[in-house]
Amino acid sequence: MSEFTQGTLLKSRHVSDILRLRQQWDMDCIVQMLNSNWAVFFYREQISVPYVEQFHLVCSLSFPLLAFYNFEDHGWGFTVYQDGQTYHKFDIFYEEIEIGGNLQKIHVQLFELFGFTAQELFEIEDSVNRADVECFKLAMGFPEMSWLSYNYAVGDIEEDDDSEIEVLQDPTPCSPNPFSDKLCRSSVRTTAVA
Repeated sequence: MSEFTQGTLLKSRHVSDILRLRQQWDMDCIVQMLNSNWAVFFYREQISVPYVEQFHLVCSLSFPLLAFYNFEDHGWGFTVYQDGQTYHKFDIFYEEIEIGGNLQKIHVQLFELFGFTAQELFEIEDSVNRADVECFKLAMGFPEMSWLSYNYAVGDIEEDDDSEIEVLQDPTPCSPNPFSDKLCRSSVRTTAVA
């Protein structure tokens, strides 16, 4: 089975903000701490892309976001959101590289929004120029961003390896509306071996 990773990252200091916005928007998503510097949230596939995009733009009025994906056999990429705008969308498709396609140029300064140093920015740029997703994740400080998506988090897909997994609490309503059909989940960091 190929990896299918997809989620939106934010600096961990903004977790309370994303939880508040999730409730205000009645957004069906899972919010998890990825590591001490980054948190990630995931959406159900059934939520419309325009609604997710609007949620990203609203969130980015308060803090920058990085929507990241890695479809192992096909490619990877990201979109940066800041100040209610989409700042940069970057996609690497392995088929295009194999037939001699050129990589997009990245404006590495946009990562200054996340507080990276000049050396870290150089490493990020180098990883993108080499189309190396693992080096990119390492340079960004989220090497754990593998085998993660809404479906992995709720247990609809299982990983191939025996790594640690997050155990989720039961769904909790996002809004005071008792008839809302949208549910959100929040994570409890416990470890179990798959």
